[in-house]
Amino acid sequence: MKNSIAIFVVLVVLSGCDRVSRKAQDLKEQAVDKVFRPFDAGTPDTDHNKKRFEEFFGFAPGNDVDSLYCFGDELGADSKYMFAFRCDAQTAARICDSLQLVIGKEKPELDNLLTVPQSWWRDTLLTPETAVFHLENERVYHYWWYFPKTRWAYYHTFDM
Repeated sequence: MKNSIAIFVVLVVLSGCDRVSRKAQDLKEQAVDKVFRPFDAGTPDTDHNKKRFEEFFGFAPGNDVDSLYCFGDELGADSKYMFAFRCDAQTAARICDSLQLVIGKEKPELDNLLTVPQSWWRDTLLTPETAVFHLENERVYHYWWYFPKTRWAYYHTFDM
């Protein structure tokens, strides 16, 4: 009988340790996510990329959003972010509204968009001249492209 009680106590203690360990791991991941936001540039549709989508565009990606890639470079004095994904026209319009992007707004003259090479980014197609643009506080640049026939959307933002 004493052995049964001892085994029961050990099992209760060990299961409690496992819960504490899992909770500590969850808290650690949350803290890392707030300080060093993970971007999964090489893999589409990850939980990190979906979370970044929500942070940048102000709403969670719907069922129409797929092939979601994103890249972030937050090191140094400036930062840059790139997104590519497929979505419906309604989602594209919603993003334009949330980012205050205006079609036909004059764009600053830039030699390039300061992008970082990614297999999913289409440099030849994505030029400043073809983008919808917004300049925030005279230092944060927002560029947006949407191609209705293919449903591909691209977003690039950086600060200087």
